[in-house]
Amino acid sequence: MRRLVLTIAFALLAAPGAFAQEPAERTLGVQGRGELELAPDVGTFDAVVRRTSPTSRGARDAANRRLNAIVGRLRALGVPREDITTTSISLFRDRIRARRTRALRVRYTATGAFAVRVQDTARVGRALDAVAGAGATSIDGPEFSFSQAKRTEGRLGAEKAALADARRRADEAAASQGHRVVGVRSIELDPGSDRVQSTPEASTGQAEAVRPGRQAAPTPVLPGRETFSSAVRVVYLLQPAG
Repeated sequence: MRRLVLTIAFALLAAPGAFAQEPAERTLGVQGRGELELAPDVGTFDAVVRRTSPTSRGARDAANRRLNAIVGRLRALGVPREDITTTSISLFRDRIRARRTRALRVRYTATGAFAVRVQDTARVGRALDAVAGAGATSIDGPEFSFSQAKRTEGRLGAEKAALADARRRADEAAASQGHRVVGVRSIELDPGSDRVQSTPEASTGQAEAVRPGRQAAPTPVLPGRETFSSAVRVVYLLQPAG
């Protein structure tokens, strides 16, 4: 038993550095912020067709003819059928008293509402004019948004700017303490920080139907720009400079 104990003790003395602790790792945590401005590439608007007739069929036929004419105009502009969405169809029966005879008359009002998505903001104005010219009763919009590809471009661009900001701040802070950045321990992205600010330059209201024989002024549509924002937290590895 004594010989075994002495052997273990000798082995420990022969390797004094075997249980020595590694030097503490020097790290620096930095937050960075970045932004990227992009113009929206998708425009949407709503439109309504409303027609009145003494009969239910007459009201529905009149509204359907206008709706089909509007869809035809949009298709001619290159708007896919799947980007034209029916949002509501309604039919109402009213009793109206005549002004002169004071007799009650029955009137039916048929309404069709739809939403239009235009995947090129440069064509939104022409789409509005086409819908108004084809007989829409009212138009509301447009609103602007981003396609998935454009949204990804904005998010990645903002994250790249945020990472560059974090590295710049880390280099400055490390140098002020006589160190330099030699690597990255971890990166934390803030997924909820993209596209936080909207700065539209202008928008349109309702488009006016074109009167026969009158030269129509094109509807101006200016989508403006929107800002994608991103925040990151990066932990850098440091070493003494020099």
